[in-house]
Amino acid sequence: MPGIFDVIYEDGELVIVNKLAAVPVLPDRSGDESLKQFVSELRPGKFVEPAHRLDRRSSGAVAFAKTRHCLAALSEAFRERKVKKTYWAVIERQPDGTSGTLRHRLIHDKRRNVSKALPADSDADASVSELSWSLVGRSERYFLLEVRPLTGRTHQIRAQLSAAGMPVRG
Repeated sequence: MPGIFDVIYEDGELVIVNKLAAVPVLPDRSGDESLKQFVSELRPGKFVEPAHRLDRRSSGAVAFAKTRHCLAALSEAFRERKVKKTYWAVIERQPDGTSGTLRHRLIHDKRRNVSKALPADSDADASVSELSWSLVGRSERYFLLEVRPLTGRTHQIRAQLSAAGMPVRG
C-alpha cells in the first residue's frame, strides 16, 4: 500500500516496514485496516506477525516475523531487552540541559487509553518507567529529542516528557 508503509528490509525470516502514523499495527475497535493486514496482503496465506507494536499515533520501523521460529526469537530479544529502541520527539519548550534521564511511575487508564506519569518515589501501585533523552536538533520554534526508553510502557514517552514539562508536539 503506497504511502501506508515502505519495506525497509526483508529476508527469508523477517520483514521490517516503516509505518505511517495513524495506522494501527494490529486490528482494533476502530475497524480501520491495520499494518498487519497490509503486510499480509504482500504474503497471501503465509505467516506474518509483528514482533512488537508502535502506538497508533507513532510512525517508525516495525519488525514482522515471517516464521514462527523468527517470532519466538524476536519476542525473546524484546523481552530480554536486547533490542535497543530509539525514538525522536519534537517539543516546543527548550529543555533544561542537553540530555537527561527520567524516572516515573506510569498509571495507564485503559478505558480512556491515556497514561499519566507520577514521581518515581510516589506510592502509586505502578512499575517504575525510565527513559533517557538528548537534544539533537532545534529550529526557531521546535526542539528535536532523541529518546531511548529503558522500559517499555504504554504511552511512556509522551507521558514522561509531558510530566517533565516537555510535551510532545502532535
